[in-house]
Amino acid sequence: QYQGIYVFGEKIKRDDGRVNIARLDPDENSGEPLTGGYIFKIDYWDDFNSWKSPYHPIGHSNFDVHYVYYYPKPEEISEQQHDYIKNYVTAFESALYSSFGGYKPFMNDQSFIDYFLVNELARNNDGFKKSFYFHKDRDGLDKRINCGPVWDFDWAWKNIDECAIFANTDGSGWAYKVNDCYPDVNSPGWHIRLLQDTVFANELHCRWDLFRQGIMNTDTLMDWVDANADYLRQAQQRHYTRWPILGLNVGTPVIPPIPTTYQGHINDFKNWIQLRLNWLDANMPGHCYNITNNELLSSGKTVVAFPNPASDHVYLELPEQDDKTEIRLYSASGSSVFVPFTFDGTLFTLDVQQLAAGLYYVALRGSNNEITNIKLIIAK
Repeated sequence: QYQGIYVFGEKIKRDDGRVNIARLDPDENSGEPLTGGYIFKIDYWDDFNSWKSPYHPIGHSNFDVHYVYYYPKPEEISEQQHDYIKNYVTAFESALYSSFGGYKPFMNDQSFIDYFLVNELARNNDGFKKSFYFHKDRDGLDKRINCGPVWDFDWAWKNIDECAIFANTDGSGWAYKVNDCYPDVNSPGWHIRLLQDTVFANELHCRWDLFRQGIMNTDTLMDWVDANADYLRQAQQRHYTRWPILGLNVGTPVIPPIPTTYQGHINDFKNWIQLRLNWLDANMPGHCYNITNNELLSSGKTVVAFPNPASDHVYLELPEQDDKTEIRLYSASGSSVFVPFTFDGTLFTLDVQQLAAGLYYVALRGSNNEITNIKLIIAK
């Protein structure tokens, strides 16, 4: 019997090529093995499958936040493993809510930024309140909390009659502020706090600018929609004959009018994406400094960089302490490049493992707004 068009997908799981973290067996309860890997999430919870954070989301002091064990499963995780990941996340939250900078060793900045951008592009209703995944590998592999993978977009890419944030028809509204909607599952609100950090906000803005030149470019997204629409153009006729729902509000409570034709849905979808992109371009937090090549080549103070050439990590030693120093990495053409980094007040540690070999410029901007820069060679 013909039953229409279906999309199949896997659940999130620990495995090579999926969430590629170390396997953790029930009897690994001490030393290095105890440190990972773990997957946990924000989702529907009970007293058996979760732990409660000692912290409340910013702006919602009456909200409790519960983290759900996902890997190992709640029925398989040992008491020692239970305590380890709970205490590690609590240590991260303590650093996050105390002073900026102290949280950076606990988290992979780029994963939190990419997760934010994908879910905000889709204005995903569930992206920050449930099906909100995190993972941590074994310390010797990667001791940081990673945000993601992204998951669950059935309440996304549309205007939903849920609350003001998601009902806006002009493309506006921040999904990460979902706690303002008093959701059925409370969000931890980590991104609320992270975006109070100027350095994080600026990194996010630079990443957005980079994506808008590539995978989130308007033409790229529209071409992708059109290609899939054309691929389904014949099959959709059979689908809507089997399921005559064109013009009806099914699934999520979409704000009308509901298109009555297949092409009408495609046009509506593309129009929604364009409105969303326009709003995000105008409202993205932070600022990405547009430093020209001339600025890059006019050196300021001396910064010691080692090793140089480098292949995996670069250390930048500042001539004097400046807690407000901001760092930017640029290609030889002057394009902004994002890499994860940490800063302890005098020493930057840059993770450059994913960079292609070549010439780069590192630009540091201190509290006096003076630009200091060096040339950096990445060799593979």
